[in-house]
Amino acid sequence: MALRRRSTIRAGFTGLVTAALAAVALSAAPAAHAAPGWRLAGASNHPSVDANQGLATTSSGRLTVRGYTSIRPDLALAGWSHIGDHDIHGGRTYDAYENLTSGKKLYVVTDAAGRARSYFHRVRPGEKANNSFATVSPSGKYLVSGEFEQQRRLLVFANPVGQPDGSTIRYIGEIRFDRTVGDIQSCDFVTERKLLCIDDDRAVKTLHAVNLTTPLGGAVTPARLSPELTLPLRGRSACAGDWESEGVDYDTTRNVLRVAAIEPLPCGLNTVVFRFVRTAPSTR
Repeated sequence: MALRRRSTIRAGFTGLVTAALAAVALSAAPAAHAAPGWRLAGASNHPSVDANQGLATTSSGRLTVRGYTSIRPDLALAGWSHIGDHDIHGGRTYDAYENLTSGKKLYVVTDAAGRARSYFHRVRPGEKANNSFATVSPSGKYLVSGEFEQQRRLLVFANPVGQPDGSTIRYIGEIRFDRTVGDIQSCDFVTERKLLCIDDDRAVKTLHAVNLTTPLGGAVTPARLSPELTLPLRGRSACAGDWESEGVDYDTTRNVLRVAAIEPLPCGLNTVVFRFVRTAPSTR
């Protein structure tokens, strides 16, 4: 979530519940077209306190969400007060935690039995301290994360599974864009060479295709950005103002794309999850 809006949104949760309920009704209205190659198949409403940070689907297709209520109490007490968009891969859940004053980032991997292991990354010179999301490559070899504000890169790590609890996650390098993009909230892998990333840079929320020109594994992996779609937000809220884009999930088994966005205040009690399906063959 955008740093500039966290305190505002928290304040909004104590505001007008009636307006938020009206927004829920509006968000069920028929949607405008999404983009060539995609069709908006539906939208669902979720309490922002539970779902305002991210979403991921299990192998069975069940949607899981992240929000303020997802933060583990022990980690919150230790200063890890923000959770980002998560990912599910190989039956494991990967969470990204943020503590802006710690000089570190935290990644928590939880297996199917509920056993959690923590891995740390010390913030490097020139790196932003925020930790917006974690996504795992289809091969399972790499974990990719991102920074906020104007950026031309994503951070690439080795998947820490199998390493001791409390150890350092190994930094490998970066995915370097061919242009600058602002306020990337989350990304998810489509293939080993393509990700989809949602921005929150302006009123129009754009989902970008990030096409890697070489395989991951090097210090720098070049990537080309192109617009994939924009979220169909017009007329979906009773409240005027700026939505905030959040999580992205691409279900590779079912070829379903989901993107979450928080309604404008004071309707920010509601987060809408948009569901898209393909209308044309993928150009992977």
